[in-house]
Amino acid sequence: MKTNLFFFLSCLPIFCFSQGFTVDLSVSADTMVYDFFQNDSVTISNVTTTSNGINIGFFDKGDTDFPVSAGMVLSTGNVTEIPGLGGDFISANLNILGDDDVTFVTGIGTNDATIIEFDFVPTTDQVLDFKYSFGSEEYPEFVNTTFNDAFLFLVSGPGLEGNYSNDAENTAMIPDSDLPVSINTVNDGSFPEYYIDNTNGSDIALDAYTSQLPAQFMVQAGEMYHAKIVIADTGDSAFDSGIFLGYNSLGNNDSLVPPTEFELLVQNGELIIENKSKYATDYFWDFGNGMTSTEKHPENIIFSEPGEYTVSLTTSNYCCSNTFTQTVEIAQAALQANTEIMQHVSCPGGNDAIIFVNVIGGNPPYTINFTPDISNQNGIPAGDYIATISDQDGQTVSDSFTIVEPDELEIIETITASEANLATGSIQLEVTGGTAPYSFLWSTNDISQSIENLAPGFYDVMITDANGCTWTESYEVPTMVGVKNEGIFSLGLSPNPTQHMLYIHNGPENIEKAFIIDSKGIKRQVNISTGGLDVSSLSNGIYMLHVISIEGREFNARFVKN
Repeated sequence: MKTNLFFFLSCLPIFCFSQGFTVDLSVSADTMVYDFFQNDSVTISNVTTTSNGINIGFFDKGDTDFPVSAGMVLSTGNVTEIPGLGGDFISANLNILGDDDVTFVTGIGTNDATIIEFDFVPTTDQVLDFKYSFGSEEYPEFVNTTFNDAFLFLVSGPGLEGNYSNDAENTAMIPDSDLPVSINTVNDGSFPEYYIDNTNGSDIALDAYTSQLPAQFMVQAGEMYHAKIVIADTGDSAFDSGIFLGYNSLGNNDSLVPPTEFELLVQNGELIIENKSKYATDYFWDFGNGMTSTEKHPENIIFSEPGEYTVSLTTSNYCCSNTFTQTVEIAQAALQANTEIMQHVSCPGGNDAIIFVNVIGGNPPYTINFTPDISNQNGIPAGDYIATISDQDGQTVSDSFTIVEPDELEIIETITASEANLATGSIQLEVTGGTAPYSFLWSTNDISQSIENLAPGFYDVMITDANGCTWTESYEVPTMVGVKNEGIFSLGLSPNPTQHMLYIHNGPENIEKAFIIDSKGIKRQVNISTGGLDVSSLSNGIYMLHVISIEGREFNARFVKN
């Protein structure tokens, strides 16, 4: 949560209060056990948990009316889903095993057992008191069913004797009874004085929870005891339940002053911050250079001027605040620069690339020169470049960068000839290069990549790629081979069939153009020398030789290549 600057300044001399119920996963379960339960009266050791990273966390009630102020929350689901509204539904399958002790109590198989165990040695004979609240999504629909989620606080050691594993006693009994705490033992019909309906609540998502309850037991000085705290789903792995263990257990008071600490590292005038604070919900940073932040982990801070700066962090939680201060020396940062290419060249041969040179450190103002020379950083052609940056103290750094452009557009066309007086031709295109995808606009107003049902003639197409680059091409659909056209004269060819050379007789004396057209209508221009036409490179088949004289007369003749 973020809180504005005015709020922090107005409450720094006194305790500050966070807003709303929060859960934090950043502190390990082991650490919380030592921090919350070890004190002058008790020494903790050998902590173990079934934490999978989401089922145990630190909770803070903020300014809500939740009965336990702050401490550890253990859940049969994801603890980060607990803050919310009573109408929210939370149900997560942790895919972990159940617990035999809870199964012993409920008589039904269990799943998703979240467990914390530890050893402890009391320093004096005393009555120890753990404070907690039990809540569940099973309420109120599944009261008195097999879905009897339950909580146990088992303690074994001298003076204690029970029916659970390791001869442990369950110390978390409903007051003035011998009943454990579960869905079926505390509800609106059983011990309702400890039951709080939350179906319309605005602080946490669990549909109900208990008031703060004690887990009390007598211990002897200097003796070793073992504690097992466990909560489990019963009968299924759905509908999360949670247990909230108060920080104010084992002799601790109700005020949890958040430990506040951070480490600083300076690199090239940039301040890198590692926040090591715990058990806080609000943060206020003052970096000593006019900049502040309410982030738990603020981004690195860049100081524009060298010098000594005092960095402070004030943290707060449901009850208390704390401030940690550290002084840091910021030296003149070394000159550094890197070139960011915002846009490469859009079209082949273009000059619309855009760059931005990031410069930090040194002593501004800076001078930037480019090799080859660039007059405008918003209009650069493709190529390899070097940026040279200098500050007013003479420091110089260089950064190289490369601007690229798309390949030239390549088009492979396949043209099918058309019968003379009909529209049976087609043009098919294969396009590479530029920047796909492409769009097409033909002189026929077609927008497809290939067009068909074409009469003999010329057709233009404009191709546009994804960057808006355009190319225009023109194609001719020829007349199909073997179709008689008036005004076209016959040629004399020999030998016919032929394997190598083809000679013309009975044709025009002066030939301007000559074409060979295959059986598919594909047409290509050839040169006819005085020695004839070499057709040895053609595949075997039937072809048409089409000749145009310098007077404009046209001649056709078929020949066979074998």
